[in-house]
Amino acid sequence: AGKNVFLAIGDSDTGIVQDGDGQLEIWANNTEVVHFNAIDGYVSTKPITTTGTTQTGDLTILNGNPELKLKDSNHGGNNTEHFITFQDSSGNNQMNIGSPFGEQHLRIKHNTTDLVKIQTDGMVGINESSPSYQLDVKGDSGIYVSAGSDSTVAQITISGRNSGGSGSALSRLKSYPDGSSNQSHFAI
Repeated sequence: AGKNVFLAIGDSDTGIVQDGDGQLEIWANNTEVVHFNAIDGYVSTKPITTTGTTQTGDLTILNGNPELKLKDSNHGGNNTEHFITFQDSSGNNQMNIGSPFGEQHLRIKHNTTDLVKIQTDGMVGINESSPSYQLDVKGDSGIYVSAGSDSTVAQITISGRNSGGSGSALSRLKSYPDGSSNQSHFAI
């Protein structure tokens, strides 16, 4: 059921509706498409297309399968940059997630430092901007693997692939806890 349109645009079921104190709605073809509410803010039941800069407080997508898309309608392929930037209250970039100009890879950065890069070929770099391996980790602090339960072995498993395409023998690096002490025993 539609509402009485107070300011009709073109016909009697398209226009602006004032639906109570602090509420304003836009209707098209007898369907509410947008409403502004002094308490809840702005809500749209249809896709929102903007040009230029858009600023918002909290953004909530009320949909069973929500999607947030950033689309550059002026460029194709990897001839553009797409970023989601997180700024402090002074407007300084703290973190960003995006795809730099000339790439289709995903990067997570702090200021200008690459923290994680996920390439289109599946290579992942942590503190490495040009990963050469499926997981390429660079750093002086090492990699930490911890068991999640008491008296449990922490383990890294390495598996190769033989010339027939089957998994070869596994190699495991294990750390066995020594009772309730802070010591463990290492085994290969």
